[in-house]
Amino acid sequence: MDYTYWSEQYRELKRTPSDATTFYFEALGPNRVSLMIRAATDDENKVKERLRAILTAFGGTFEHPVKWLFKSYGEIFVSKYQTSVPEETIMLVALSLGALDVEFARHDVVRILTPEKRLTETAEILETENIEVISRQICYQPIDLVEITDQTAAVQIMRLMETLFDDEAVMDVSADFYINDLLGKKMGLTKV
Repeated sequence: MDYTYWSEQYRELKRTPSDATTFYFEALGPNRVSLMIRAATDDENKVKERLRAILTAFGGTFEHPVKWLFKSYGEIFVSKYQTSVPEETIMLVALSLGALDVEFARHDVVRILTPEKRLTETAEILETENIEVISRQICYQPIDLVEITDQTAAVQIMRLMETLFDDEAVMDVSADFYINDLLGKKMGLTKV
């Protein structure tokens, strides 16, 4: 099971505070799992304090340089319901613009992954095609993945990820680990 990208896509729909700024934080979690955390807040210092406390509680290190273990991409969230075109059209337009991936969620959100350099251009062209762009930003995906085979370590990492998402400022977390299917099934995990 690949748990490399934990996105709270629905927060993109619900939270667009005008005074919030996006910050990217680097961290090292338990078992040397590398994390890139994106947060939106009007108070960077408060968020840093909370994230540092969470990571410390799980045996991690906040502001540990790990960015070099990730590749940056452009990420666009599109609303299916606010767009007057069918899903197939969204996918065809995005792919014709050079999108690397198009993910349709169970609800309203469509995630489009683009090369970082094409983010702005792709979002603007989508809008000219009457496709409602909710947000666009840079996201980070791990270059390599580390397999977690120990159940205790897997539980600790999963709890860390869940605790990070309990923080209202955290928008998404990218991590460089995966849990093999056999261990995931034993733990009763389902893909997020």
